Amino acid sequence: MLKTEKTVGAQTDTAPDNKLRELFLEAQGGDDLSLNLLVDRFYMDIYRMVYYRIGSDVDAQDLTQDIFSKMAEKLKSLKEPEKFKSWLFKIALNIVNDFHRKKRFLSFISLDSDDAHENREINEIKDDKNPEKEYVRKDFYLKLKQFTDTLSKMEKQVFTLRFLDQLEIKEIGLALKKNESTIKTHLYRAISKFKNTEGLRDLLSGA
Repeated sequence: MLKTEKTVGAQTDTAPDNKLRELFLEAQGGDDLSLNLLVDRFYMDIYRMVYYRIGSDVDAQDLTQDIFSKMAEKLKSLKEPEKFKSWLFKIALNIVNDFHRKKRFLSFISLDSDDAHENREINEIKDDKNPEKEYVRKDFYLKLKQFTDTLSKMEKQVFTLRFLDQLEIKEIGLALKKNESTIKTHLYRAISKFKNTEGLRDLLSGA
């Protein structure tokens, strides 16, 4: 399920995506159909990214809608189509971070009494047609969350963006506004900790 650097790299198209560029430019020019196609293309990537970080299906759906609304609002401000993906993930990270800040604030002033929601365990997207697959996914994300909670903030961000969200090093750097050398350093540290964590080594082979 979790891919190694080599596997992920092999599946990621690093060549210029002419179709994406075309959709971006048309959407930027006001074409609603192209905008909808752009949303469709990245919707599940963004939803999964948000869901892993907050663990609530309802909140993840709401935040995903907010992210794409912000994307549509700010689309004309992006001058380089090739940076669209990292730009979109940066928007997503900002909105997720705002969500967590709001939750902490509400908890602090005792307005959010939903402790079960606050401490909800990570559960993968439900698959009612395949309970066994759902169980495996849930177990995977629980173990992965336990591991990432042991990482530093930057290590966790880089690790999840690389392996869960499958962004390239350059895209992670743009999303986090860090140089590639810094990203590689934190990624190396996170991978080293991952490989040395008992019970997690099998995840590298997709268990």
